[in-house]
Amino acid sequence: MKILIASTLLSETRGGVALVSRLLARTFIELGHEVRILTRCPDSVWELSGVDVKHHPPKKEIWNSFRWADGVIAQGPCLTICWPLLFLKRKTLLVYHILPDLRKIHQLAVRLMFRSAKRYGVSRFIAEQIVGDVIPNPFDDALYGNYNEQILELGRPLDLVFVGRLTSEKGIFFLMEVMRALAERSVFPSLTIIGDSYGPGDVFSSYTSEPWWSSVRILGHLSQKQITSELRQHKVLVVPSLWNEPFGIVALEGLASGCVVIASDRGGLPEAVGSHGVVVRVDDEVMLVDAIEQILSEPEKRRELLLGVDDFLVNHTCNTVACCYFSELT
Repeated sequence: MKILIASTLLSETRGGVALVSRLLARTFIELGHEVRILTRCPDSVWELSGVDVKHHPPKKEIWNSFRWADGVIAQGPCLTICWPLLFLKRKTLLVYHILPDLRKIHQLAVRLMFRSAKRYGVSRFIAEQIVGDVIPNPFDDALYGNYNEQILELGRPLDLVFVGRLTSEKGIFFLMEVMRALAERSVFPSLTIIGDSYGPGDVFSSYTSEPWWSSVRILGHLSQKQITSELRQHKVLVVPSLWNEPFGIVALEGLASGCVVIASDRGGLPEAVGSHGVVVRVDDEVMLVDAIEQILSEPEKRRELLLGVDDFLVNHTCNTVACCYFSELT
């Protein structure tokens, strides 16, 4: 099958939708399909072996790509890319990775352009907003090996790890306050911070004089392989997001690495954690402090939470998710 993926984002630093597009393209190629990607990503894009990636394609190239395709996967309503659907009939999946734009003019354009498309959300949380079905998000399972072996590695040298953009909506500064509260209880866990900062200067300058700061490592941006290696050294992945996360692929990555995940209850995060972590009320400092203290002090609790995680993660492997997409296109 000739599969066309339309995505506004396709950069390594651009979050879940870019990663999902990359993983789907790679898996479709492995399954014997032809794949082309159209993107208007503002950054440099991933180079994908065997995939024809068109970065900021002109109108003629967009038109020819839609004529070429047997099926289309629109990673969100990419109006500046998917306009040929106004004139061509193609089997199309419209997949929402974020909450929909509710402006009336945008909604009208989406209804016209995707009038015959099947609509999906990457979590029940998103699907309920768009009145559609759920299609799962994948994680790069090829990087993680045997999940059960990861679970047995309970003698890990490091405690907490945070992976994400260093912004207030991702909860990193809330986590700093949690570290302070833990110190007030004479609990001093190690914390590794992985992610990019988009603000000016040192975003952590106000914390560097704290007595617990010496236990914090800031690694900045890492490749996916480097992140995997780091996760395997930690006991707990903390995902303290303060906004409605559409899903939370990072939670799957933490579970596949043998980390217990402690996450806020926003958006689709509870679905990404399943029954293999701890979900706390958003912005509830005491609840998050209690959860961290308990999980770090009880190795058997960590083992108990991770039992059966392989059965949970199999629903999110690249092959499983690609087959879900393909079955909906055919």
